[in-house]
Amino acid sequence: MKHAGNFTSLWKMASLRTELLSALFPINLKRGQIKEIFNLWLKTIAFTLYLVFMSVLALRLWRERCLLKWCMLSHACGTGPEVYDPFQIVI
Repeated sequence: MKHAGNFTSLWKMASLRTELLSALFPINLKRGQIKEIFNLWLKTIAFTLYLVFMSVLALRLWRERCLLKWCMLSHACGTGPEVYDPFQIVI
């Protein structure tokens, strides 16, 4: 009977988990509603990833544009073909 205590504690944890899930998600949802909620979550995650990707792309393009301007300025000033990277951290 040593394992009976473990079983009852697992049973209590499972029932607590069920109560928590039923509080968060009403049980009277129909199958179509669950599918709609799942699809909404998938669309939300996909849109968030799209926004992150577009932000990174925009920042990279902006950085390239700044590098091109600095390169053109260095050529215009006659300092040579080297490219000055204003974002490079020199320690």
